[in-house]
Amino acid sequence: GFDLAVNYYMPALGSTFSLVAQDIMTSIDGAPVSSRYNFGYALNPGFDFLKGINLTVAIDIVDIFGGLTIFNKMHIGVEAELLGFLYARVGAYQGWLGFGVGIGRILEYANYGIETGLYPGQIEERQHRVSLALSF
Repeated sequence: GFDLAVNYYMPALGSTFSLVAQDIMTSIDGAPVSSRYNFGYALNPGFDFLKGINLTVAIDIVDIFGGLTIFNKMHIGVEAELLGFLYARVGAYQGWLGFGVGIGRILEYANYGIETGLYPGQIEERQHRVSLALSF
């Protein structure tokens, strides 16, 4: 599908606002795919809270106009950057807690739960993700 994203950074507030449109004018085998619109906000004041630790707080609301409850749409988290290359994260996704660690945005591990029931908080399925990224 065709996606379009816009980020607006406000350095004076240490804030980034994002709006994403997913699957714009997309079809599969001639059948239209519903578009989704997501909103995100991140706060990074740009100074160390503790010696060598920089914090970012973020919130995302996915599928703003979709039929899910706001609890299922909202993702919130905190990331601590340690010494400029180690990362630790904690947050909530679909009402379930998750955490992750990373080294230099190259090697990352995440553990989180997703909702597989009919309503938030019914059935959790734990996920593990390991990723390796190469940039050039």
